[in-house]
Amino acid sequence: MKKRNKVILTILFLTFTITFFSSCFVVNANNISSRGFVRGANTDRVIETKDLSIKKTKKIILMDNFITMNYDRQIITNSKVNTIYKDDELNEYVFQENVLTGFIKNIDYPELSNEEVNQASFKSKIASYKIKIPNYRTLADVTAQSLLPVGTDLNDYTLISENFVESYQEYSYNYVKMIGNYRTNDSVTVNIDVNGQVTSFLTTDIGEFDSIEANTINDEMVENFVNNQMISLHGNNVEYTIESKEIGKYNSQNVINVYVYYVAEDGLFSSEVITMYL
Repeated sequence: MKKRNKVILTILFLTFTITFFSSCFVVNANNISSRGFVRGANTDRVIETKDLSIKKTKKIILMDNFITMNYDRQIITNSKVNTIYKDDELNEYVFQENVLTGFIKNIDYPELSNEEVNQASFKSKIASYKIKIPNYRTLADVTAQSLLPVGTDLNDYTLISENFVESYQEYSYNYVKMIGNYRTNDSVTVNIDVNGQVTSFLTTDIGEFDSIEANTINDEMVENFVNNQMISLHGNNVEYTIESKEIGKYNSQNVINVYVYYVAEDGLFSSEVITMYL
């Protein structure tokens, strides 16, 4: 995969909420009354454009480095505007409302054949043991902490995944802020190559859910509602599994996204997401 493709995928991840799933049912968690079911309502649109009114040059200090960069373009997806700048080495910096949310180092990744991809998948299981090398984790922690606002502690986040990506020869670390047993979209991801260089990072919704207290979320009510809606949508005999429950944003409001896999009438697995306002 070439570097350009990785940039686009990173931007999409920045704004990924519930659009992977085919539908969304939105209700009020405190008042179980239907707000409406619209299949495909959250299909993401990606628009790449330029805004001639944006200041052409930006200067920042990042990880103790003074960086000068030039405006390149904007990527608008799911109503979020990602403003892209490039430095002299063509590294890309992503800003949302003038806050740095992402970085992608200018690297040409090799295109892999299907056979090479399969080999890489096998090798990654062996290479994942390298993840235990402490220097990479330490660098990831330091980088992640530097991306958080002053007064925000990385210790308030949970490292939910650490992987070695064979095709990129990178270590990937994903930190998420939890509310009780629920993940939130408040997260930091850092990728580091085998030479110890930070190749990319991204942050999403930092501090957006700090006002939510775990004891205000009624797990039994959420699961009962999911069960009632799945029966309403797919019949009394529907077989489903709750894959995950996450706290995010919908229409600028705090919500619980419940991701569900189920067996459709044709016997194939399908998916829904039921979203409840908090």
